Amino acid sequence: MNIWEQQQDESAAQYKAFQAYLRERSIEAAYREYSKNAKPKKAEKSPAKRKKQASGKASGSFKMWSKAFRWEERAKGYDAHITNETIRTTVDVNKEAYKQRMTAYTSVASKGIKKISDLLDSATKLSEVMPVVEYFDRMTLAAMEREQLAELQAMTFQKSA
Repeated sequence: MNIWEQQQDESAAQYKAFQAYLRERSIEAAYREYSKNAKPKKAEKSPAKRKKQASGKASGSFKMWSKAFRWEERAKGYDAHITNETIRTTVDVNKEAYKQRMTAYTSVASKGIKKISDLLDSATKLSEVMPVVEYFDRMTLAAMEREQLAELQAMTFQKSA
Protein backbone atom coordinates (compact mmCIF):
# COMPACT_ATOMS: atom_id res chain seq x y z
CA MET A 1 0.00 0.00 0.00
CA ASN A 2 1.28 3.42 -0.91
CA ILE A 3 1.42 6.07 1.81
CA TRP A 4 -1.00 8.37 -0.06
CA GLU A 5 -3.65 5.67 -0.42
CA GLN A 6 -6.40 5.13 2.15
CA GLN A 7 -4.89 3.72 5.33
CA GLN A 8 -6.33 0.62 7.01
CA ASP A 9 -7.61 2.50 10.05
CA GLU A 10 -8.77 5.55 8.06
CA SER A 11 -12.50 5.97 7.43
CA ALA A 12 -13.89 7.01 4.05
CA ALA A 13 -14.66 10.49 5.43
CA GLN A 14 -11.14 10.86 6.82
CA TYR A 15 -9.65 9.78 3.51
CA LYS A 16 -11.85 12.27 1.63
CA ALA A 17 -10.52 14.93 3.98
CA PHE A 18 -6.96 13.85 3.16
CA GLN A 19 -7.73 14.03 -0.57
CA ALA A 20 -8.95 17.59 -0.07
CA TYR A 21 -5.65 18.32 1.71
CA LEU A 22 -3.71 16.81 -1.21
CA ARG A 23 -5.41 19.24 -3.59
CA GLU A 24 -5.32 22.31 -1.34
CA ARG A 25 -2.13 21.81 0.76
CA SER A 26 -3.47 23.77 3.67
CA ILE A 27 -5.61 22.54 6.56
CA GLU A 28 -7.96 25.53 6.39
CA ALA A 29 -8.47 25.33 2.62
CA ALA A 30 -8.90 21.57 2.78
CA TYR A 31 -11.50 21.98 5.54
CA ARG A 32 -13.45 24.50 3.44
CA GLU A 33 -13.43 22.15 0.44
CA TYR A 34 -14.29 19.13 2.57
CA SER A 35 -17.11 20.99 4.35
CA LYS A 36 -18.62 22.10 1.03
CA ASN A 37 -18.81 18.52 -0.18
CA ALA A 38 -19.62 16.74 3.08
CA LYS A 39 -23.17 15.63 3.83
CA PRO A 40 -24.51 17.61 6.78
CA LYS A 41 -25.21 15.62 9.93
CA LYS A 42 -28.12 16.41 12.21
CA ALA A 43 -25.82 17.88 14.83
CA GLU A 44 -24.28 20.20 12.22
CA LYS A 45 -27.62 21.81 11.46
CA SER A 46 -27.35 23.99 14.55
CA PRO A 47 -26.65 27.67 13.86
CA ALA A 48 -23.38 27.48 15.81
CA LYS A 49 -22.09 24.60 13.67
CA ARG A 50 -23.11 26.32 10.45
CA LYS A 51 -21.40 29.54 11.57
CA LYS A 52 -18.19 27.65 12.39
CA GLN A 53 -18.22 25.90 8.99
CA ALA A 54 -18.89 29.18 7.21
CA SER A 55 -15.86 30.75 8.92
CA GLY A 56 -13.63 28.28 7.09
CA LYS A 57 -11.58 27.53 10.19
CA ALA A 58 -10.78 23.86 10.53
CA SER A 59 -12.48 22.00 13.32
CA GLY A 60 -10.50 20.34 16.08
CA SER A 61 -11.43 16.92 14.69
CA PHE A 62 -10.20 17.90 11.23
CA LYS A 63 -6.88 19.08 12.63
CA MET A 64 -6.62 15.90 14.69
CA TRP A 65 -7.17 13.80 11.54
CA SER A 66 -4.36 15.67 9.78
CA LYS A 67 -1.93 14.78 12.56
CA ALA A 68 -3.18 11.26 13.24
CA PHE A 69 -3.05 10.29 9.57
CA ARG A 70 0.19 12.20 8.83
CA TRP A 71 -1.22 14.24 5.96
CA GLU A 72 1.90 16.31 5.42
CA GLU A 73 4.16 13.25 5.27
CA ARG A 74 1.72 11.44 2.97
CA ALA A 75 1.45 14.47 0.69
CA LYS A 76 5.25 14.59 0.41
CA GLY A 77 5.24 10.88 -0.46
CA TYR A 78 2.63 11.53 -3.13
CA ASP A 79 4.67 14.44 -4.51
CA ALA A 80 7.79 12.27 -4.69
CA HIS A 81 5.81 9.59 -6.51
CA ILE A 82 4.47 12.09 -9.06
CA THR A 83 7.96 13.55 -9.56
CA ASN A 84 9.44 10.09 -10.14
CA GLU A 85 6.68 9.19 -12.59
CA THR A 86 7.22 12.45 -14.46
CA ILE A 87 10.97 11.83 -14.69
CA ARG A 88 10.43 8.23 -15.79
CA THR A 89 8.00 9.35 -18.50
CA THR A 90 10.34 12.14 -19.63
CA VAL A 91 13.26 9.71 -19.86
CA ASP A 92 11.15 7.22 -21.84
CA VAL A 93 10.01 9.95 -24.23
CA ASN A 94 13.59 11.20 -24.62
CA LYS A 95 14.86 7.67 -25.31
CA GLU A 96 12.22 7.16 -27.99
CA ALA A 97 12.93 10.56 -29.56
CA TYR A 98 16.66 9.79 -29.53
CA LYS A 99 16.05 6.46 -31.29
CA GLN A 100 13.93 8.19 -33.93
CA ARG A 101 16.56 10.88 -34.49
CA MET A 102 19.33 8.31 -34.77
CA THR A 103 17.27 6.38 -37.32
CA ALA A 104 16.81 9.59 -39.30
CA TYR A 105 20.52 10.46 -39.05
CA THR A 106 21.46 6.97 -40.16
CA SER A 107 19.19 7.33 -43.17
CA VAL A 108 20.66 10.72 -44.06
CA ALA A 109 24.18 9.41 -43.52
CA SER A 110 23.50 6.46 -45.83
CA LYS A 111 22.26 8.80 -48.54
CA GLY A 112 25.29 11.05 -48.03
CA ILE A 113 27.69 8.12 -48.26
CA LYS A 114 25.93 6.97 -51.45
CA LYS A 115 26.33 10.44 -52.98
CA ILE A 116 30.01 10.53 -52.00
CA SER A 117 30.48 7.08 -53.48
CA ASP A 118 28.80 8.21 -56.71
CA LEU A 119 31.06 11.29 -56.77
CA LEU A 120 34.14 9.13 -56.29
CA ASP A 121 33.08 6.95 -59.20
CA SER A 122 32.52 9.94 -61.51
CA ALA A 123 35.20 12.35 -60.26
CA THR A 124 38.53 12.53 -61.93
CA LYS A 125 40.20 14.37 -59.04
CA LEU A 126 40.03 13.89 -55.30
CA SER A 127 39.86 17.69 -54.93
CA GLU A 128 36.37 17.57 -56.51
CA VAL A 129 35.11 15.19 -53.81
CA MET A 130 36.80 16.55 -50.68
CA PRO A 131 34.57 19.63 -50.21
CA VAL A 132 31.49 17.37 -50.18
CA VAL A 133 33.10 14.93 -47.75
CA GLU A 134 34.18 17.77 -45.43
CA TYR A 135 30.71 19.33 -45.54
CA PHE A 136 29.11 15.97 -44.75
CA ASP A 137 31.55 15.46 -41.84
CA ARG A 138 30.74 18.91 -40.41
CA MET A 139 26.98 18.34 -40.63
CA THR A 140 27.23 14.89 -39.02
CA LEU A 141 29.50 16.19 -36.26
CA ALA A 142 27.19 19.15 -35.58
CA ALA A 143 24.19 16.83 -35.30
CA MET A 144 26.06 14.53 -32.92
CA GLU A 145 27.15 17.49 -30.78
CA ARG A 146 23.54 18.73 -30.57
CA GLU A 147 22.44 15.26 -29.44
CA GLN A 148 25.14 15.10 -26.78
CA LEU A 149 24.22 18.56 -25.52
CA ALA A 150 20.53 17.58 -25.32
CA GLU A 151 21.44 14.42 -23.40
CA LEU A 152 23.57 16.40 -20.94
CA GLN A 153 20.76 18.90 -20.42
CA ALA A 154 18.28 16.06 -19.79
CA MET A 155 20.63 14.44 -17.28
CA THR A 156 21.15 17.78 -15.52
CA PHE A 157 17.36 18.27 -15.33
CA GLN A 158 16.93 14.79 -13.83
CA LYS A 159 19.60 15.39 -11.19
CA SER A 160 18.16 18.76 -10.16
CA ALA A 161 14.59 17.44 -9.91
